[in-house]
Amino acid sequence: MEIRQAKISELNDVMQFYYDITDDMKDSEFEPGWEKDVYPTREAVQNAIQNDELFIAVIDESVVASMILNHECTDGYETASWNISATREDLWDLNIYRL
Repeated sequence: MEIRQAKISELNDVMQFYYDITDDMKDSEFEPGWEKDVYPTREAVQNAIQNDELFIAVIDESVVASMILNHECTDGYETASWNISATREDLWDLNIYRL
């Protein structure tokens, strides 16, 4: 398995991965709650690739995992009760770990 930043030429492969996960996990115990072309959107995935924030795992030239790594968060994360107290400045800096 190779884990690396996604390339813009792989946008269709990443979207197909999300479509497949959406179909395969529908009605499962761990359903992600995604809807094709609603979340994640093609635009969001494309932006993440262009911003060097989208990482993929590849096996035999197939995308088997995808993740966006950045400091953005959805509503609720800022006010959640976390076990560790840390400021944004305490969190790791993605620029240090650029591949």
